[in-house]
Amino acid sequence: MLISTSQLSTRLGVSRSTVERLRRNPAACFPKPIHIGPNSVRYNLTEIEQWLESRRKEGKI
Repeated sequence: MLISTSQLSTRLGVSRSTVERLRRNPAACFPKPIHIGPNSVRYNLTEIEQWLESRRKEGKI
C-alpha cells in the first residue's frame, strides 16, 4: 500500500517539512519515496513500518 506525504506525516505525528528533512538525511535511513508523477510522491507503508520498528529497537523512538 502506498501513502502520501500528508498521510505519512499524520501517521508519524510530524509536519510535512519534518518528513522531507528525514528523507534528505542519510543518517535517518528513511525509506525512499516513490515518484508517481512530476509533483507527486508516495511511500511504501510496509517500508515505513519496518523503518519505525528498527527505530524502536534502536531506542530512537
